[in-house]
Amino acid sequence: MEKFKPNDKVVYTNKHIPNNLVMNVKRGTHKSGGMDMVTVELPGGLAHAFASELRIATTLEEKLGVRQ
Repeated sequence: MEKFKPNDKVVYTNKHIPNNLVMNVKRGTHKSGGMDMVTVELPGGLAHAFASELRIATTLEEKLGVRQ
């Protein structure tokens, strides 16, 4: 599992998750309830995501703003 730092650009690895946006990490990988979590910024505000479900966005994805 990757460790994420603030300002990393991430996307969900699972193509079945409908959120295709490139998200900005606000709080890096941290433990919450024994699970590795990441706080990400979405257009509507902040959200929490499981670190195991995310990966670093590619350069192309960062330019387009969506997962490929």
